[in-house]
Order: sequence, then C-alpha cells, then structure tokens
Amino acid sequence: MQEQERDVAALRANQMEVLAALSRLARRTTSFQDFLESVVTDVRTVFDVEYCKVLELLPDDKELLLRAGAGWLPGLVGIETVETDWHSQAGYTLLKKRPVIVEDLNRERRFNGPALLHLHRVVSGLSVVIHGLERPYGVLGVHSTRLVPFDETDGKFASVVAEIISGTAERFGAGGMGRHSEAVG
Repeated sequence: MQEQERDVAALRANQMEVLAALSRLARRTTSFQDFLESVVTDVRTVFDVEYCKVLELLPDDKELLLRAGAGWLPGLVGIETVETDWHSQAGYTLLKKRPVIVEDLNRERRFNGPALLHLHRVVSGLSVVIHGLERPYGVLGVHSTRLVPFDETDGKFASVVAEIISGTAERFGAGGMGRHSEAVG
C-alpha cells in the first residue's frame, strides 16, 4: 500500500512539474504547432500511456482534426478527423463539457469510439474540452492500449493543460476560431 501511495505522489509531483514547464513554454513559444507537439509528448509521458492528442474543432462544428499527436500511426496528424457527435469520445466530451474517463472502451455504453481509437486498439482514455473564446477550440485526449485507472485528479490535471492550450491558442489567434493559425506540419 505504501508503494502505491508513493507512486501516486510521484505521479502528482510529475504532473505539477509538467504544468509548470508547459506554462513557461506557452509564454515563450513562437510556434503554436511546436507548442502542441510538446504538450502531447509531455502529457503522454506523465501518464505513461501510448497516445495523446489535441483535436481541433473545425468550422462546420461536425468534425475535429487531429491537430497534434504522440504515438499515433505516421501520417495521421493534420489529416485524420473525428466526428463531433455523441458516437465518439471527443464528441461526447464536447457535449458533456467536462472530463470524460473511459475505463474500458470495449465495455463503454455512452459512445462507440471512433475508428481512430479502434485502429490503435485503445482500451482506456481520458478527454477534456479545450475551451475557446466563443466556442471550444477542441479536445485534449490521452489513451492507452491497457486498462489505466484514470481518476478525477487526472481529469483536473488534463483540464489545466487544456486551459494552458486555450490561452496559447488565443495568443496565436486560434482560440475557438476553429481555423488553422499556421500550417500543420
């Protein structure tokens, strides 16, 4: 039990360090895309999962673009889209406007999960809304091929990361506009 408590304490300390580092990076970055790539890499590392993504809400409000990603198959970032309806975890997250935790996608009843998650054999996930000025910017998602016991505190950490993304998007003129502020690399 003490070892598990130490692991949780180490995770929370690491999460705080990542928040501080991302806040510093957000203030000094000159490239929104590079910033997003750092976010997904750092968040994936802190949770020790295979995948992390930032989905950007497109102008038609019907799809989200995989704007940045870590761990996904090559060639999907900047091209792959996910529908915003309740069938996808991201769409469900936008509808609920709160963190969504998926313990086991194969047993999930709230939504089916998009092809992107099934293609990568995702089992567990956590997603939060990235708020914008007038409308959501998109969704931050973390996913794993194994059962991961994400909890409310993990959701709060991801929500703070999403707020850092939101502020940086506003600085680059992309906050909730649903348009690309710079080319996706």
